Amino acid sequence: MLRLMLLRHAKSSWADAPLSDRDRPLTGRGREAAVTMGLFMTGLRPLPSLILCSPAMRARETCELSRRAFPSPVDVQVVEELYDFGDGSAIIGVVRAQEDVSPILVIGHNPSMEEAALKLVGAEQSHMRDRIANKYPTAALTVIDFDARSWKEIVLGSGQLISFTTPRDLGA
Repeated sequence: MLRLMLLRHAKSSWADAPLSDRDRPLTGRGREAAVTMGLFMTGLRPLPSLILCSPAMRARETCELSRRAFPSPVDVQVVEELYDFGDGSAIIGVVRAQEDVSPILVIGHNPSMEEAALKLVGAEQSHMRDRIANKYPTAALTVIDFDARSWKEIVLGSGQLISFTTPRDLGA
């Protein structure tokens, strides 16, 4: 069994107009949401064994703030291909290229996060899937399990949607 966790970066700031998109930091609310989601993830077992993170500042800050809650260090790899705003294919490709470590936490951007989640869990209708399709807010986390031994084996539509959680669900 393999587990994939998809975390959209927390709320970022547009206050400093000259900054490039890659360099936008989190807002205060975004920092709080990242911490909240990190604390929430400590209740999920097992904890991530590997974090794959977009190189954007807001994603790296989300990573740092959320993983501080973890009881032990987790390997983080910044992956250029995760700075993507497409149809989710880049995320799926990066995950399929990984060694067979699980769970993997991916921190990235929308619409890629939403599209990857929807492609991986398939078309079965559920309240959680409908929520993902309706809106994938900042700092939202999707957890998907796969009945597979290798990330190379995962097939679109084969994932089991375990949870979809937003900071608002947690009172943040």
